[in-house]
Amino acid sequence: TNPRIPGILASPPTRATFNTGALTPVPDTALSAIAGGRLYLFGETITTDANSAWYTSNMTSFTELALTWNTGNLADKITAVTSDGTNIYICGRDTATGGFQIRAIAGVSGTLSNIRTYGAPASTFPVIGMGVLGDYLYYYNGHKFWHRKISNGTSAGEKVAKTGPDLTGLTYKTDYWGGAVTGGGSIFYFLSTEGMTTVYETSADSATREIWTLPNGFTGKAMTYQAGAVVVVGEYLNNAAAYGMSTVSRQPIFLGFIRPGTDISP
Repeated sequence: TNPRIPGILASPPTRATFNTGALTPVPDTALSAIAGGRLYLFGETITTDANSAWYTSNMTSFTELALTWNTGNLADKITAVTSDGTNIYICGRDTATGGFQIRAIAGVSGTLSNIRTYGAPASTFPVIGMGVLGDYLYYYNGHKFWHRKISNGTSAGEKVAKTGPDLTGLTYKTDYWGGAVTGGGSIFYFLSTEGMTTVYETSADSATREIWTLPNGFTGKAMTYQAGAVVVVGEYLNNAAAYGMSTVSRQPIFLGFIRPGTDISP
């Protein structure tokens, strides 16, 4: 009998383990995406341009994948990851110069290809969210929303879909937070500063608009999409809390506090 689930006559599945020694220090953020029947995991911090990603197709063993970057634009941070089910798109940033690259990984084979390289200083702020709608890849840094046609390959063609608030002088994950999720035929983004959180949406017509301002005092830290609803988790009244909004009715609701009284430090 599985002691964790009374009444279930099955042993717990074997937990996969893999070596993270190639990353020093061990990253404080793990990014993931699924494509081609594989689960890919990415460490945020890259100390070499190899062994910074892993994948599994059976959830019992992982294989390391070397991520190579263009000469002169070595990325030391993976800041955003997304998938269209077939390919995975990752954004690597050179924190010293501000340049960044967007690369594609074929989900089945793990083959890498370059989508776009942005020379320094491409952006003062890191790309913190990505999503795919049709043949368009969207990426977001809290201040600007870009989109480009994936089939354009490495050629130019990106457009600024919308310009958001000025983040000059602010540090990501210290002064502001943000991210993006895909669901219901749209891409949803959020941006939060201390006590203020706003959610945006990019729909199939490529229009990007503000759709939801959460109550004052709530600082969003993460976002997900599940069962037709966008859920934002963050800090409210010194406790972890969650808000949700149906993408059909567009009616927001407070989902409640999460383990009130526990430490909410990252």
